[in-house]
Amino acid sequence: MLATAALAAAPGCNDHLKEVRNCVDAENHIVRDSRCNPPPSPAGSGGGGFHYVYGGASGGSIDDTVKGGSSEPEAGAVVISGESGGVVRGGFGSSESGAHGGGEGGGEGGGE
Repeated sequence: MLATAALAAAPGCNDHLKEVRNCVDAENHIVRDSRCNPPPSPAGSGGGGFHYVYGGASGGSIDDTVKGGSSEPEAGAVVISGESGGVVRGGFGSSESGAHGGGEGGGEGGGE
């Protein structure tokens, strides 16, 4: 179930690196992207320490733990939402807010 890691490594027809972005809590458990929008709070401060992790490996579902990754995407990478599978930065037709709901890694339920 390392679909997010495979997606991050698979180049598309435009040969740009694709990197998955997941919103995580202070313990690197995947949470809904809405927890990181508006801008995330710094880890360790109030508000649960929600932040984005780029890359890394996980099962891709809410409450899964992301291992590895970075606080910034690779230069020139097309960033894909781990929740919706939509492009959130780079690539044609992208938007910084991204699409929400459903999609790969967007399982229902989870510790909210």
